[in-house]
Amino acid sequence: MAANPPPSFPLLHRLSAAAGVVTALTGSAGLAGWVFDVEYLKSVLPGLMSMKPNTALAFVLAGAALWFLQARPSQEAAAARYRATAQGLAAAVGLIGVATLAEYLFGWELGIDQLLFADNSRKSAYPGRMAAVTALNFALLGGALLLIDTETRRGYRLAQLLVLPVAVLSLFGLINYLYGVEALYRITPFSSLALHATVAFLLLCAGILLARPDRGLMAVVVAEGTAGITLRYLLPAAIVVPVAAGWLRLQGERAGLYELEFGLALFALSNVVVFMVLIGWSARVLHRVDTERTRAERALRASQAMFQGLYEFSPDAIVAVNREGRIARVNAQSERLFGYAREEMLGQPVELLIPQRFAEQHERDRRDYAARPRPRPMGAGLELYARRKDGGEFPADVNLGPLETEDGMLVLSTVRDITERKRIEEALSQQARELSRSNADLERFAYVASHDLQEPLRMVSSFTQLLARRYQGKLGPDADEYIGYAVSGAARMQQLINDLLAYSRVGTRGRPLAPIPVEDMLAEVLADLQVAIRESGAVVTHGTLPTVAADATQLRQLLQNLVGNAIKFRGERPPRIHVSAELREHSGAKGEAQWLFAVRDTGIGIAPEYRDRIFLIFQRLHTAQEYPGTGIGLALCKRIVERHGGHIWVESEPGQGSVFYFTLPEWVAADKKQLETAHA
Repeated sequence: MAANPPPSFPLLHRLSAAAGVVTALTGSAGLAGWVFDVEYLKSVLPGLMSMKPNTALAFVLAGAALWFLQARPSQEAAAARYRATAQGLAAAVGLIGVATLAEYLFGWELGIDQLLFADNSRKSAYPGRMAAVTALNFALLGGALLLIDTETRRGYRLAQLLVLPVAVLSLFGLINYLYGVEALYRITPFSSLALHATVAFLLLCAGILLARPDRGLMAVVVAEGTAGITLRYLLPAAIVVPVAAGWLRLQGERAGLYELEFGLALFALSNVVVFMVLIGWSARVLHRVDTERTRAERALRASQAMFQGLYEFSPDAIVAVNREGRIARVNAQSERLFGYAREEMLGQPVELLIPQRFAEQHERDRRDYAARPRPRPMGAGLELYARRKDGGEFPADVNLGPLETEDGMLVLSTVRDITERKRIEEALSQQARELSRSNADLERFAYVASHDLQEPLRMVSSFTQLLARRYQGKLGPDADEYIGYAVSGAARMQQLINDLLAYSRVGTRGRPLAPIPVEDMLAEVLADLQVAIRESGAVVTHGTLPTVAADATQLRQLLQNLVGNAIKFRGERPPRIHVSAELREHSGAKGEAQWLFAVRDTGIGIAPEYRDRIFLIFQRLHTAQEYPGTGIGLALCKRIVERHGGHIWVESEPGQGSVFYFTLPEWVAADKKQLETAHA
């Protein structure tokens, strides 16, 4: 694959287009000089050669052609029109140059010299006709613009080869003007180059060279290597230094400061000194470049060695596949996993490693991936299988990733045998199914047992209460005590069964989560507990409480248990209870927001070693005579909070009161949409 163009290329393209614009403006200024008879626009300075009308027109056409070649419209149709326009303008430029040369060579009079304007100047034997060197330049530049995208077999750009003689002739003319050597730029009886024409030619040559910098001679100039750096440092100096030194020598001789011989010696010495400095400077730059390159090559070799080590000793098989779908590289683990020797796999279609029944589909998927390569797992959501040399298959986990190389893109496939993982997953799945079935059986058992125990227990409770009413004081004090024990035990058993039934129903009889205002729910709970609150002298307060996503019945049970426990497990002072809530961002298991609730009391407190035990079923820290209850309340709270995706815990010290914390999910619009979808 071709490498991406260097970042400098867009800038060079813009400079090329700008050169075309400036060249066209120079020609337009020359035409304006003829239209309005302004001598400065024709010849820049008095006494110099003027730019002929045909010359000015050719500059306008050439500059416009270069601009159209560099313009890059987004639509293909517009790009084709721009290119056709550029070629037409370039052909017109070349035709003007060739026609004028024919007039000089064959003595023809084609009538084009004064076609635009009449030239009454006597400075030339051919009024209105551009100089022969100008015509030659336009003939060459017209051909260069036409052939700007044509290459030879060796990669040379023909346009660049045609531009070079134009650049040399134009530079020669500019030097002549700079030195004031009229005999060099005024060749009798022919007209010679005008000053601004020489500048326009040089600008046009630079624009054409910069138009396609990725091929031919310019590819070396803009290269990032030592050759490009050397050229960019020395080429400008090779042009500017001799010209400047020659001009200074000439001015000194004209001023009578020294003789011809001394001037030549000074010219030679200055060139030697300047080029020695330039060569030394270039050598220093090249040394720095070579040092950096050596360091980079050393780092690259280390990186390649590291990559090779990681590649070879990877625990996964790594198979590199080219665009044709053939195996280009494999590592040692590939040999062990698939059973092939490395030589047996290289160059073979990758379908060699895929079960035959998947080969056709894999070819289609491979072509689709090559069109849009990106790192991703292969066959997401599907069960993938690979094939060994002996024909055996194994489940595989495959990941794909593109890798750009000098030879094109390779697709790296990491292949892992997941036979053992599948076995473990199946075992875990089986255990989960058995556990789920066991839990369901236990829940059904708890429900059935609790339900079936209700009727005989009600009968026992009813008859013991009847005995207590009828025979109170008639059977003696022992009988009254025994009957009291039976009535109390039946009541505790009935409460225990009801609590056990509620505990078993948390996971099976729960309702869908809905928006529940906690403040309203707390008010209902406090109304139910008003007798206990009044008898204990409790004061229950709360802060601003939110709306949460909850099962209303279970939220009611949760608050009733926590507030009821705070009232029940009190000390000698009337209890003070406060309920508050605080929003915690990204605190849920899936990163969603959750409300953190706190139920604070001034009760008897809990020792640190019992903080986890109190949430276990049937775990009590006090006797029923001290504090009545079944030991299921906090276990029920824990199960309700976990069913809602939250967590519950306590912070407490004996005699200092307790704070029960629990989290519930925030109610958001997504919950409402999910709930509506579930009901639909």
